[in-house]
Amino acid sequence: MLKPDLKDYSLSHRAMVAVLMGSIAYMVFMIDMKEYTLSLNNEINSSRELIGPKAEDVIKRGMEYFSVVDSVLYHNTETNSTFENNARDIKGLSNVLSFSDELGAKFRLMIYQAAYRISLLQYWVIVLMPAFLAIVYDGYNTWETKKYEFGLTSEKRQKAWMQLIGFCVFFLNLYFITPFSGGFGALLPPTLMVIIVVLIRNAITHITKTW
Repeated sequence: MLKPDLKDYSLSHRAMVAVLMGSIAYMVFMIDMKEYTLSLNNEINSSRELIGPKAEDVIKRGMEYFSVVDSVLYHNTETNSTFENNARDIKGLSNVLSFSDELGAKFRLMIYQAAYRISLLQYWVIVLMPAFLAIVYDGYNTWETKKYEFGLTSEKRQKAWMQLIGFCVFFLNLYFITPFSGGFGALLPPTLMVIIVVLIRNAITHITKTW
């Protein structure tokens, strides 16, 4: 069995943090709230067309996830309302508070986006699970038939498949935090999951027998 490369994990984690920081910076300085909202609505509407009646359950579950996080993050924000009301009358502080209000709204929308996409991913995992299990089982059967034959399994090929799996999982993680996907966001989760499962199937077929 191959041991995980700590350098690969470190590199992927750094890349994930870099993309997260880039997304936050883009959201703060470049993104327009109306465009962001419109893009997310387009993504949700595209999911409705793709999923059908079950889309309402996905949206409801996403709202439940969002409300849990939102209640934790914004539980104490209303305690400073008196201070904020007085500060808004002070020139300079008023502009700062207005900017912070807009930034807070963007951040909350980003949290809701992630919550909705997690709910959407959960839906696709449940729906596609029978197909996923069948693909993985086919990979196992293929490995069973060739594991004792010389040259049919390759540790290098297995490592290559595993690296591709890691790349797809990394890209799937980016999907949760990246603003703006529009209608393409509805197709991304099932497409990536199918690709990942096929890659897992191929990796299984090249597991070398070491016992």
